[in-house]
Amino acid sequence: MPHPSQDIVSDYMPTPAAAYSLRSLDGSTSTNVVRLRRASDNEESDFTAADLVGSVEGSELVTNGDFATDTDWSKGANWTITGGQAVSDGTVDYGALRQNLSGNLTAGAYYKLTFDIVACSDFDGLGLQIEGSAVNATNRSVGTGMEVNSTGSHSVIFLAGGSGVNFAWFTTTGTTATIDNVGFKPYTPTAAELWAIEGIAAQSRFAKTTTESALVTTLYDQASTNDATQSTAAAQPKLITAGVTELENGKPAMVFDSSASQELLLSSNPLSTMNNLMVSTVYAFRETPTAVEYITAFNKSPNRLYVPADISTAKRIAYIGSNSIEGVGGATLNTSHLSTLSVDSTTAVGYYDGAKYSNKNDVSAISDALTLAEPSIGSLGGSSYSDGVVQEIIVYDSDQSANRTIIETNINDHYGIY
Repeated sequence: MPHPSQDIVSDYMPTPAAAYSLRSLDGSTSTNVVRLRRASDNEESDFTAADLVGSVEGSELVTNGDFATDTDWSKGANWTITGGQAVSDGTVDYGALRQNLSGNLTAGAYYKLTFDIVACSDFDGLGLQIEGSAVNATNRSVGTGMEVNSTGSHSVIFLAGGSGVNFAWFTTTGTTATIDNVGFKPYTPTAAELWAIEGIAAQSRFAKTTTESALVTTLYDQASTNDATQSTAAAQPKLITAGVTELENGKPAMVFDSSASQELLLSSNPLSTMNNLMVSTVYAFRETPTAVEYITAFNKSPNRLYVPADISTAKRIAYIGSNSIEGVGGATLNTSHLSTLSVDSTTAVGYYDGAKYSNKNDVSAISDALTLAEPSIGSLGGSSYSDGVVQEIIVYDSDQSANRTIIETNINDHYGIY
């Protein structure tokens, strides 16, 4: 795997000890930043930052997809539109909520379907029909379905087989459901998404969450050769779901889901012994932490370093050695944040979105040399797994307090965090 030159973009001076990101930090269009495993056949491939972006969405084909008014949809007796949502009471077998799309579909073209499932009593009984052919249920137990079986926001790639305009949601008898924010647009996938959706079966045409998805096996170190890897399939974070790249604030993001599996990436080599350091992490939580959740950990007891770590008592927190650095107020869910821990020979200081932690923000650094073990991304390195996303981690093995503002500005200019 070709690593970039040591000349990370000019704002990063000197060269970091380790640099993990889904963007190219040296501006190269040929440097591989991540290696993915395709869920459909376990094939693996390297991708550049440019391969992860560049999708194009066309004009919306669904009218009144946010159900702001009780118009534009033909409703079976089981459906009502109320309170900005569409609700089925399950009284009609295959009762449909239907409209004709505003434009004919192009055979062989891709479309992006988006929707929120607010509630559903039985995912086997909730389905969607596009064009006039197959009815595709959402649950994985239906072989041609999208394999969506949870509430929340979803995106799925659809491969058109004809030119029909029929578009309908349905429920079977006894299935109650509430949906919202339905969208359907022409879509040009990224290079990585095209690779992921090669497994779409012609007879179903819907990308499936367990097959047309791609997971991270390696996050390349763009500053050196200290790559973060995960060979266990069940422990790999997801980057593409059902043919659609996971995004946070409009930028690609690796999703760690502790409820599904214990996901983490580990580097193969420890970083050097250091008394001075700085670590900056771009991350987001997708669920409120119920205990301490660590995004980035360098764990070699007792000389531990965890940054950032949010806890259920609404604190932003970082650890260095046995000391904690705290700021009040937990991270905003589904929003990218920038957390930095800056350590010189005497003091450790925490920063959140460019500002110092609001309380207990300076602590004395441990007096002996801080020997950092291999970086663990998405967990403590064997426990306390995260429910969130990671987009970038930059590690310096020197005091960068004088350069912190320009380093964080470079990061924020790309991600638009604050």
